[in-house]
Amino acid sequence: MLASFVMPALAQPGQSVFGAAGVPQTLGQTRDYDRIFEGLKSAGIDLFFPTFLTQEAPTVRTLGFETDFLLPCSPEGGGFKALRRHGIRLIIPGELLYPADAELPAIEKDPLRELIVCAGREGIFGIMSYDEPAHKGNHEGLSKRLFERVKQIDVSVPVLMVHAPIILDQEKHKAPQGRKDYLDDALRQSAHADIVGFDIYPVPPPLAQIGTPFSDGNVADHATAVRDYMEWLRRNLPDKRHLVVLQGFSYRDQFHPLYFKMIGQHVMSIVRPPTLAETREMVKLGIEGGASVVIWWGQSLLPTETAEPWPAILETAKECKTNRPGCE
Repeated sequence: MLASFVMPALAQPGQSVFGAAGVPQTLGQTRDYDRIFEGLKSAGIDLFFPTFLTQEAPTVRTLGFETDFLLPCSPEGGGFKALRRHGIRLIIPGELLYPADAELPAIEKDPLRELIVCAGREGIFGIMSYDEPAHKGNHEGLSKRLFERVKQIDVSVPVLMVHAPIILDQEKHKAPQGRKDYLDDALRQSAHADIVGFDIYPVPPPLAQIGTPFSDGNVADHATAVRDYMEWLRRNLPDKRHLVVLQGFSYRDQFHPLYFKMIGQHVMSIVRPPTLAETREMVKLGIEGGASVVIWWGQSLLPTETAEPWPAILETAKECKTNRPGCE
């Protein structure tokens, strides 16, 4: 039954699967899942993580359509019918199924069991565990509890886990021992997942402040960040499948415009989204480094479908799926 997890540690170009955690707001607002999923599929994106987040600060805002892919649900629901029609598979946010501050539901009333009925097993790629558990200080037992419950319901459903990278302007990551302790915790948490990776949002480097396991406290550029985290995964988790979550936004997009202006002119002068060349290179290095799953996050923060880096994401995914230069 676990045969689906037995695969080479290194993915070859063309073998990786691509996913989108949300879509730009003008597209998400339509709630037209046929249009949304047709567009993703034509670009070579096969996975969808249902987030409709539009702002992170000073308050969190969302379109609220996450509920279209949660309970209560029906196989005839528009989102689920569109999934089947276009061959898109869901990555389900596990912390919405199994809140960390609540007891697990009874097996016979388990929400994953009901979602499998609505989406079909073939419509579910996997369950995303608690987001960045080591970074947020989650007890390892929470990750273990979620993993074991998913396997109780269906052992063939993979559990995905995404860790935050080392952020060098955070106090706990400024010293070598603090960085080591953090990575050790991430490693322990990773025991409770089938597919493991890191969020890597490195553009621009002076603002992102990403360090890596091998950068000795220095800020990494986009290429070094992807390369180093994939290497850490290969060395420390050789028996897991690996993923990478890449930057689908500019740091400006996370904030209300007036709030962002308060941050300062220096930040406003350097903030920008990843370029097409950077997006291509990060995907290429992720796949070369063994990522069998590549996901973009943050594009639901973009106001329109023409806002960068969304066009670059679609172009890069399509290039990779057609084995054109840029991903080989």
